[in-house]
Amino acid sequence: MDAETLGREVAHKLKAKVIDGGDGTLVLDTGDRRVSRKLALDHGAVHYVNDRNRRAFTATRKKPSGTTPFPTTDVGSYVRGLAAFHGVRYEPTAADQWAETVTRLAGDDVRSGPVQDLLVALKRAGKLTKDDMATLLVNYLRERKQGV
Repeated sequence: MDAETLGREVAHKLKAKVIDGGDGTLVLDTGDRRVSRKLALDHGAVHYVNDRNRRAFTATRKKPSGTTPFPTTDVGSYVRGLAAFHGVRYEPTAADQWAETVTRLAGDDVRSGPVQDLLVALKRAGKLTKDDMATLLVNYLRERKQGV
């Protein structure tokens, strides 16, 4: 039995939708159920997507392979343009306000800027993966440090 046949059988038993992941990868959409099984046979593998990780999975699939599409200069403008394109704005959550209050009460002066806030908003909206967000944040902070 090959990986695709096995994956389709598992999808049937889990009542999951089968998505073609490309590159011989089979992706099963488990809806609102969280499934944490590993399934591999020979060189094929089955990956699971659910309501919690679907946006990050989709963002990862759209990224060009082998290239880093993110700028290393004028990163702030890039992030602002990306947020505008997707219609994303930063709205602080209760957790954000709590963290800011705890930081202030601890005597620390750590504040994020508008670009960092937009990166958080883009990640929350599923427009960036955590790796993409980290790459853009590092590029932005390096650029700022060089300009100081």
